[in-house]
Amino acid sequence: MVISLLRLVSKTMYLAIKTKAIIDCRQGKQNIYNATGVVQNTLRKRGGFLEIPTGKVGISFTGNVRKITIRPNWRYKI
Repeated sequence: MVISLLRLVSKTMYLAIKTKAIIDCRQGKQNIYNATGVVQNTLRKRGGFLEIPTGKVGISFTGNVRKITIRPNWRYKI
């Protein structure tokens, strides 16, 4: 198992991922799902959940990471 580091602006999350993980960072509901879609928050070893601010944002990572996909999940009040 490889410990990967995902850094977004000033927040850093350390993850122990074997193959794939989905990080869901919704307001009030933050989970990490493993490759089969099961909640497995223990993949996050250290660091808080990420929050993407508006504007241009830099993302960096280390470890055996081949791909990062960010899917916006914006919400607004009416």
